[in-house]
Amino acid sequence: MSKKPKKYLKEYHSKELGINVIIQNVPVIDIEGHEVYDIDFDKVGEIFFAHLILKPHALTGAEVRFMRLFMGLTIEALANCLHVTHPTVISWEKCGEDPTKMTDTTEAMLRIYAARHGAKDYELIQQILEKFFIGPKKDTTLKKSQAIIELSPYGIKDLPKVKFTSLPR
Repeated sequence: MSKKPKKYLKEYHSKELGINVIIQNVPVIDIEGHEVYDIDFDKVGEIFFAHLILKPHALTGAEVRFMRLFMGLTIEALANCLHVTHPTVISWEKCGEDPTKMTDTTEAMLRIYAARHGAKDYELIQQILEKFFIGPKKDTTLKKSQAIIELSPYGIKDLPKVKFTSLPR
């Protein structure tokens, strides 16, 4: 049962999803005299997963791990889905906050598999196909990026906004 927020925290650097993200406009509630961040991490994770599918930059190792765990896959199961070896998946995930350097085709396959797993949204799959194979080439330069999740001051019922910003090298 969520209480009326006492205040809003402008930015919260979170690792609760297993990945570094910045969550903005975090409601702070009072529970028995203690200030507590009122974040529904299940909902935020679901929204973040959907946005990772169309992230404009190459996926990082931490993002691949997040996607794999969100889909409930073992390293071996993801490797089988993408027709690679499990040491390959391990090497991607070991990249941490850096881009994985997986091929465009493999990354597109991962994003399509995630789209089918998540929303089973064929319009989303079409967008991925256009981004990787049909339309203008995606930004393949290996950049570090930061995920920023902006919560609505009106509560989690209004979906959070997710954006990815490039970080300087």
